[in-house]
Amino acid sequence: LAIGSIGEDTIGAVYIYEKSEKGIWHLLQIIKPENGNIQDQFGASVSLSEDHLAIGSIWHDMSINDSTKINEAGAVYTYKMGEDGLWKNNQILYAFDAGSADHFGIALDIQSNELIVGAIWNDFNEKGKQYRPDAGAAYIYRYENGEWNFAQKIVASDRVGIELFGISVSLDNDYAAIGAYRNSVDSKGKKYLEFSGAAYVFKKDENGLYEEQQKIFPDKRKKDAFFGYCVNLNDKELLVSEYHSSDTNNENQLKEAGAVYSFLLQDDKWIQNQKIVPLERHEKAYFGEFIDRQGDILAIGAMGENFDEAGENRIDSAGAIYVFEKGPEGHWFQKTKLVHKDRHTGDQLGVSVSIYGEQI
Repeated sequence: LAIGSIGEDTIGAVYIYEKSEKGIWHLLQIIKPENGNIQDQFGASVSLSEDHLAIGSIWHDMSINDSTKINEAGAVYTYKMGEDGLWKNNQILYAFDAGSADHFGIALDIQSNELIVGAIWNDFNEKGKQYRPDAGAAYIYRYENGEWNFAQKIVASDRVGIELFGISVSLDNDYAAIGAYRNSVDSKGKKYLEFSGAAYVFKKDENGLYEEQQKIFPDKRKKDAFFGYCVNLNDKELLVSEYHSSDTNNENQLKEAGAVYSFLLQDDKWIQNQKIVPLERHEKAYFGEFIDRQGDILAIGAMGENFDEAGENRIDSAGAIYVFEKGPEGHWFQKTKLVHKDRHTGDQLGVSVSIYGEQI
């Protein structure tokens, strides 16, 4: 278990926990960057697999030489498990075309020997051309011969400025999903709805390169919905959050209550399957701020939720996590709602969430 703490010693740190045979988590290791600087926000994102650990440091300055640096370009620190069971620094990754305030590393996902990295404020296409301010990008790396090697830069085919493509990323087999929650147009570049959001799915070709397969929207796009803020790919199902969503299925309006959409891959096309909302919805709960799935269990964070598991005892923005289970017909059903025992104002439980085995 890896937990980021971006304010640790003003630089950031990641805490590694290990589960004992008795089921108790204990602190194993504290990881800090070897060349970190104040406000690097090391630990802003983490992705962990059996063999690899990647940590985003989104405000890290990239040094070109002793006198020149790129401010807040961002970096990703990679680690490999040592024989003693501790993580050892393996490599520091920078974007080959790093720019100031790109925030390279804002989102990460590792699958086997492949790593995808989001950089939401990158301004250029895959060839370093066609300036579009804050259009965003994602970078693919592959682990070969003991090191991570750059493989591909991915951008949206219809990229425009300020759409923040790369805010969320996910890998699953031959597919990659990337969120662009400030996208404002449909797949034809029309029907402008400011910050309605989008998600893009890319499929790996025979040469191992990702090609755009489909631009994803909900059936009913809405202004300022932020669709695409979080994406999760798993077993030919794509989950996309719309945490500013205000309705269930175009009914029951509650401002920014939030929602998560399920899309299934059918005949090489992603089809909307379900709009997922909690049983009791509340304004500005931001349901869908973060999502994670393992098998038939789905956890969804709602950092703005004010009420406990019984829908009582209001504490503003204490937060909550909703657990869903997949039914026999492929739809998700709410199983429980999790909150702190010692809830406080502004706790924002659910700003991030992860499932490991039977634990959340």
